[in-house]
Amino acid sequence: MQKKFMLAFFTASILLFSTGYAFCQPRAKMIQPPAFTAKAAYVKPQDVDQAAWDAIEPYFLPPDNPLKKKLDRLFSTSRLTSSSKALKAAGFTPLEDKEQDLIVATHPELPGYLIKLYYDNHNVKDRPGMPGEGQYWINRILGVERVNNSIRKHNYENIFVVPDKWIYPLPNKPAPTCLNSAACFPKHFVLVSIELNLVSHKENEKLYKEISDPKILEALYTVMQESHLYDSVYIDNNIFTREGKIAFIDTEDFDRKPILFNEMTVYFNPDMQRYWLKLLQERGATIKAKTSNE
Repeated sequence: MQKKFMLAFFTASILLFSTGYAFCQPRAKMIQPPAFTAKAAYVKPQDVDQAAWDAIEPYFLPPDNPLKKKLDRLFSTSRLTSSSKALKAAGFTPLEDKEQDLIVATHPELPGYLIKLYYDNHNVKDRPGMPGEGQYWINRILGVERVNNSIRKHNYENIFVVPDKWIYPLPNKPAPTCLNSAACFPKHFVLVSIELNLVSHKENEKLYKEISDPKILEALYTVMQESHLYDSVYIDNNIFTREGKIAFIDTEDFDRKPILFNEMTVYFNPDMQRYWLKLLQERGATIKAKTSNE
């Protein structure tokens, strides 16, 4: 009996010592999985410079966005940037049917979104440091950020809105159909944008004429001036939504000077034209504003 007790005591002591020894040891560092990036979800085309790819990557459509699977399927079926015919055959509806210009299109499987692209036969002029269409898409996203920053800074959320935008890298296949043509400028990216509920151009003009609150003009000038959007002086680029907000939809061209604020004045009614002129003078605008009498 005593021997069994001593054996049990000895065994327990060994186990306790071993366990205690293990508790005293530093834990081995857990191997962390590599950080997942949007870049890993897309394949870089061979003819896209690595530096350009890295510059565009922060603006990629997040791979966990449900939209990506739909886009992958649509753009993997056929070369949709080859022509208007190919785009329509895939179910897209271009808002304007043109070949050598920016294409804006909708698709029934992408409700609430717009796709913006250039066709492969369109020679898009390179921007400094970035070949092809990449910098154009980046600029549109940077413009959105500028407008949003100004809106948030002044609590203008009840007056203005700007649609979110992302860059979607095209699948490597199918390859461009124009490779044997001299007029072949393969595209590698398209832009995805939230689609807002905009009024017609005619109704937009009417709503601008009906503005009677000077605070709207003050807010409009503030956002235009702070975001430095060059084309924001044309109301086709700042369209009313059916919810009553003004949407900044063209956010590509910024930091060109001077901003021609006088181009905006003719869209207002006479009372607001006079107020706009006064506002420009008070805020230091150097260009005399136009009025409907000029």
